[in-house]
Amino acid sequence: MPQQTPTPPAPARLLLLPPELRLEIYSHCTAFTLLLLSQTCTALRAEINSVPDILLRSYGYAPSPPCPSPSGSAAGGIVTIKNIARIQTAEEAMVCEEVTGRFVESRVRYGTGCFVLVAGRKGRW
Repeated sequence: MPQQTPTPPAPARLLLLPPELRLEIYSHCTAFTLLLLSQTCTALRAEINSVPDILLRSYGYAPSPPCPSPSGSAAGGIVTIKNIARIQTAEEAMVCEEVTGRFVESRVRYGTGCFVLVAGRKGRW
């Protein structure tokens, strides 16, 4: 019986769009969505992290102190879960709890709701 050659994965359709259009799309994403997108492939991760203004202006982003890299220099411009201070929608809150195992607490401020990540883990009191 002949062996089947594995089919290479199809390129992400998002990457077929021009870079200018992708950057415009990213500018409308929340910090949590950008984090999820940056975890899908190295090309998206590099592109999202290469434009700090996109991260800084995204809903829910909070800069964290730079962490030293193994080479001794400070790593910057990379979105991690430590940069997510708020979640915008209930759907994002559910995904966040599922993916990270962290509590997401609903809070109402000034008549509008937002979701805040809580330091504890699910299942612990």
